[in-house]
Amino acid sequence: MTVQAGLLPKVYKEVSRWRAGGARTAATAVLPFILALALWRLAASDGGRHAATLTAVQTLVLVLCALLIGLGSLRRAALLRPLAALFAAVALSAAWSVRPDSSLRELLLWTTYLGIVAIVSSSLASPRGARHFTDAIIVIGAWLSLIGLYIFWGAANPGLRWYSTFYAPNAFAAFLLLVLPLALARAVMARGRRDAFQYAAMAVLLGTAFILTYSRGAYVALLLTSVAAAAVFRPAGRSAVGRLALMAALTVFCVTLLIRTPGSVVNRTTEILDSSSSSIQDRLGFWRSAAGIFRDYPLTGSGPGTFAFVHGKYQGRYYAQDAHNLYLQTLAELGLVGAAAFAGVLVAFGSLWRRTLRKARGTEEYGLIAGIGLSLLAFLVHSGVEMGWRFPANPAVAFALAGVLAWYDGWSVPRAGEPLGPGGPSRAFLARPALRVTAIILLIAAAAGVQLLRIADLEFARGRRIAAARRWSAALVRFERASALNPLDPRAPAAQAAAVQQLGRPDDAAALIRRSMALDRMNAYYPLQLAEALAPGFRDDATAGELERLLLHALELDPFHYPEGYRRLAQLYAAQGRSAQAGAVYARAAAFYESRTIAADPLLRYRLWPRVTAVYAEWAAFTASRGAVQDAVAVLDRLVRQDPTWQPAYRQIADLYLRAGLPREAALALVAGWAQRPDALAQSPRPSRLWIVFPRVYPR
Repeated sequence: MTVQAGLLPKVYKEVSRWRAGGARTAATAVLPFILALALWRLAASDGGRHAATLTAVQTLVLVLCALLIGLGSLRRAALLRPLAALFAAVALSAAWSVRPDSSLRELLLWTTYLGIVAIVSSSLASPRGARHFTDAIIVIGAWLSLIGLYIFWGAANPGLRWYSTFYAPNAFAAFLLLVLPLALARAVMARGRRDAFQYAAMAVLLGTAFILTYSRGAYVALLLTSVAAAAVFRPAGRSAVGRLALMAALTVFCVTLLIRTPGSVVNRTTEILDSSSSSIQDRLGFWRSAAGIFRDYPLTGSGPGTFAFVHGKYQGRYYAQDAHNLYLQTLAELGLVGAAAFAGVLVAFGSLWRRTLRKARGTEEYGLIAGIGLSLLAFLVHSGVEMGWRFPANPAVAFALAGVLAWYDGWSVPRAGEPLGPGGPSRAFLARPALRVTAIILLIAAAAGVQLLRIADLEFARGRRIAAARRWSAALVRFERASALNPLDPRAPAAQAAAVQQLGRPDDAAALIRRSMALDRMNAYYPLQLAEALAPGFRDDATAGELERLLLHALELDPFHYPEGYRRLAQLYAAQGRSAQAGAVYARAAAFYESRTIAADPLLRYRLWPRVTAVYAEWAAFTASRGAVQDAVAVLDRLVRQDPTWQPAYRQIADLYLRAGLPREAALALVAGWAQRPDALAQSPRPSRLWIVFPRVYPR
């Protein structure tokens, strides 16, 4: 009875506190837990690139933001204004985008990131909740590291680079940069041995995975971040040095135990000093492309999310999904306006971190605040040489950590009589009812837009599968649905055009392809597709003129990846009797590809070389048709110098000599080809009349 009497006042007090917070506190208290689960699912799904998972997480974040606004729980935070300014810059650039569909998707991603900051900064209720939320992020990183260990163990390859669920070691290293400094800071600044041991164990696991990604850019980013770490760890004194040394020793021991040859890590790291390495040279090429895009679109950029589609005009060899540099890509895609807004976010982050460090000095939260700042700093430094942002899990976690800083900046202990709502007694954001209603409507519309884009993508994918089975009518229906659900997607009209051509309606194809060209102004494929659709009527002067303009435009947009564009243009000139111009096009194409040494690159050779050799073969045939056999042979000799094993060139040379009445030269050409690859030459299809000259290779 006495115990019950003692409990009654406590129960009454807790009920009073609950009623003071009301439904708003109850609804928002679980949001950090829900968001942590969403971040875990995002990281586990190809780093956030799994379309269905990304759609679900985006929808969840937008709905939760609408819920916060509806309950009046959205709080003012230091980062919200600069992030809102950046969002406005992204929206402005999207309005002028060269590919609206990609920019819309990127705009929705930025809405999600802004929503993550708003949720975290508004829903945490106490420093203890902040610690638990960041601990959950550390656990996610440790869990991914264990997956990396499982893959490494099963592969039985000591040199395997760890990638975990990201399937890209550099992107996984970027994620680890967001959790490793945080775990290190918590271990260094922990006041109790138990906490120090737990965080140190996490740090060793994360550090082992980090080293075995072999990501040199991430190594450099962590090294540069250690300069700032030395300053923020100073309050811990000698204990910080001792704990760091112990964790480093244990990490080196684990790495040595796993790979048994730690020198491989050192050797790969020292390769960063070799300026001729392909990794460095490729990045320099991507950065030059970004600079070229910025020169052509200086104010608002080419549009968010468009680098991969604009890059073809400026690149020298490869396709690229990103510029491998966040800051240059921001300049290219968002122009000066977006770059200035992004710089404002970085300045706001620096000021926020410095302010919260001062506020946390001498408290248990100091290690947490220091670790978050160091993690974000390492991630941002690494973004200067790599683009981990292409995996949405990375920026999502980064903005979640930034939200913790924003919450702590505005948090204060509630005074008597004040509710225990999130963020303490700070003022609500969007206090006016009209603004709240507008924001909720926009967020719900954005969530619906995310779902519509996903459904449209599914319809388009189904249409492609049906088209592969040559069921053109059914495929056309799917493509039409995809286009109706997402009118900005340039792929659907082009796919519709291909289907209607197969159904015998070529007149409808041109209008559809022109629509794709308008929706994706920098894609060379669509002008080439339109040229193919118009080709049957090329004898008409007007059509021939348009064909020429389309082919020239396609080669301007991407002079590298479409060798057939040069062939079609030369064929057009030859059909019009413009032989000199046709020869000039062939010569231009040959000189361009010879300067790129495609035959020596395994990837480019697989994807591009057969199509490039077709240009040489057609040029040689065109030259021979004009009676210049020796010149035609010289063209093929240029091809053979690039790839001495390309057997069709030897057979074409021999055939040219036979037609010119030079059987001895034809035989010598076959001997030269046989010396390179006797098996391939002997087993190849027999060209006409060559068996007369060289019966041992081509028996009757």
